[in-house]
Amino acid sequence: MEEINETSVTDTVSNEQNGANEYLGILIKEQKETIARYEVLAASLFESNRILTDQVQNLIDTQEQLAIEKKKKRK
Repeated sequence: MEEINETSVTDTVSNEQNGANEYLGILIKEQKETIARYEVLAASLFESNRILTDQVQNLIDTQEQLAIEKKKKRK
């Protein structure tokens, strides 16, 4: 009877470990998916930042050009 109990305990522990491993596998998969989403978001934000930087530079260039034209008109 003692051997059956040891086997039962071993099986229970093994089943719990398998369940824990399966759960950890699910968590790892979810974390990888979350990381992938953040990578896409980061790339999108980087591109948006580049576009905004270009637009700001264009505005600066336009302001400089307008200032030059205004000076020419005064002369």
